[in-house]
Amino acid sequence: MTTDSIRTLSITKEVPYPPIGGVNLRTWQNINIMIKFGPVGVFSASNWSPKNTSLPGVTLWKHSNVAIQRSNWEKLENRLWWLYRDKHPDANWAYAKTAAEELEATLTEFQPDLVIIEEVWLYSYLNVVKCYQCPIIFDNHNVEASLLQQRHSSVQGFKSQ
Repeated sequence: MTTDSIRTLSITKEVPYPPIGGVNLRTWQNINIMIKFGPVGVFSASNWSPKNTSLPGVTLWKHSNVAIQRSNWEKLENRLWWLYRDKHPDANWAYAKTAAEELEATLTEFQPDLVIIEEVWLYSYLNVVKCYQCPIIFDNHNVEASLLQQRHSSVQGFKSQ
């Protein structure tokens, strides 16, 4: 490894490997591109636990099952999402306070030079990453689906496919 290598941490809302759809495939391709430039770590947060325990070519992988980690208060907040201006119901499913703490520990352990946050659903973890003070890429792909739903949900007779 040269001194010019870049340590990249990719934060994903699903386990990217094996890719089972377009989002996972895009994320897995991005991870493999960054592996060419140096060590890559992955922090994934979803509401299920994967069967696999490693990702090919990835130096460090931490997975957080947010569904089993939420406190009772967080579960109540998720049900009452409409009371909080800064929370969107689709983003809440990928967040738990304990997962944010695990991400903070992962940042400290892995020491990335760059963090890539995949998709809008993970914006809740942005404050944790900002505290680490390294460059951040917010890869906000697939945001158009949420925008389309928001824009046309009030139009009578409009059916989204």
